[in-house]
Amino acid sequence: MAFFHLQEGEQIVWEAKPLTGFRTMLFFQNLIGLSIVFFLIGLVLFAPFIMAVAGYIAGPAGVLLGLGLTLLAILVFAGVISFAIANLVYNKEYYWVTNYRVIKKMGLIGYHVSSIPLERVSDVIVSRSFLEKLFGISSLHIQTLAGQYSVRGGSRFGAEGKFSAVADPEGLQKTIFELIKKHRKAEHLAI
Repeated sequence: MAFFHLQEGEQIVWEAKPLTGFRTMLFFQNLIGLSIVFFLIGLVLFAPFIMAVAGYIAGPAGVLLGLGLTLLAILVFAGVISFAIANLVYNKEYYWVTNYRVIKKMGLIGYHVSSIPLERVSDVIVSRSFLEKLFGISSLHIQTLAGQYSVRGGSRFGAEGKFSAVADPEGLQKTIFELIKKHRKAEHLAI
């Protein structure tokens, strides 16, 4: 394993990348957000200049043309950046479940790997938000006994871990619960 070391006796039970719908969802989320930001910036900085020049050259119809070209340029620019960000994030995202812990690798330019020991997992929640349904994906939220909210994982459930766009989330949920049960039995944990 290049990203993390297995502990003694630890074995990988499940591993996967997010489904490709995750990349598509990221692209559209970024496209909408960046388009709004770039539109507001363009409205303040560039639109008056473009509309004044277009109005001077072609009259009132030129103003509309200038505004239309500004909006098109904003969408193209936002699209290129959104595509790059979605690909960078998607290519860094990877998930593992071992007989000791759940592990996630994520990042944008670099990456980081985080893990949650099975003895700390209190719940595993299957999620299908509106956007996830739209792109045909589901997510798994891993909640710990601490119940901390993870801003980085974007979790609404007080979960510390999130596996986005996994195939068969209910099957993975069942696998994790079975591993937790076996782990707690082997370690003689009462929870």
